[in-house]
Amino acid sequence: MNILFVVTRNEADLLRLNLAHHLECGFDHVAIADDESTDATRDVLRAFGDAVTIAAVRGPSKRFLALRQLLRTIEERHGEAQWVAVSDTDEFWWGPSLDLRALLRSIPRNILGVNAQQKLFLPTAIDPADGPVMCRRLYRTTRTDIPLHTSYVRGKSLYRASWLRGATLDDNHRTEAIAPAAWLDVGTPFVHHYMIDGEEAFVAKVKSRLRHDPSLKTLADDRRALRDDEAARYRFRQSKSAHGGTFTRPAARKGCATTTARPI
Repeated sequence: MNILFVVTRNEADLLRLNLAHHLECGFDHVAIADDESTDATRDVLRAFGDAVTIAAVRGPSKRFLALRQLLRTIEERHGEAQWVAVSDTDEFWWGPSLDLRALLRSIPRNILGVNAQQKLFLPTAIDPADGPVMCRRLYRTTRTDIPLHTSYVRGKSLYRASWLRGATLDDNHRTEAIAPAAWLDVGTPFVHHYMIDGEEAFVAKVKSRLRHDPSLKTLADDRRALRDDEAARYRFRQSKSAHGGTFTRPAARKGCATTTARPI
């Protein structure tokens, strides 16, 4: 069994797309850490029935403790898991020739972690106005020095469930608790990240963090750029002067009219 672990907060519409996509693309179950959502998140989760297991958390710092409990609960109910992917609601795992189950079955037993590169899609003025975000976003950044969100260059990871049973993760991208020799780096960037769904959604995301960092309120209200010291704190590197980014237009997508459309 392959499990997708997702942390979510007030992203019901995107979460519905996320779950439908991944349950068709190689994941057998989804573990959800719900960070006090007040929208229709619980209704969305109920619609997926036994394919989803939920834990309530307060703040992102509790996510990995919740993951250990979720893994234990899922295995008690559904049997032994082989792999667990750590992800977010705005990230979609897919590749044009990717067979996730076949890939994971082929990995040597000494490998405990698999790291996949990410594509960071950003909004542009010529994006379509309607449709799911993974179909509207047509351009991705190829910059590693000054994009708005720099951690995407570290990719996202899947962990062998046998290792996770006795460990608590300490990183959302790639833990250092696993020795380099036990990692497999997948060159293909098949994690697609759609972190910004317009200005209002971005402001709402920043404001949602006010529970844990009230100093963000002025930034959100003023819609001003981060100072360099603020950028360092929030891992938004040089975002106030991110000028002239290079974007790559992907090939045309197939089937983007459906809610389970695959991002390229």
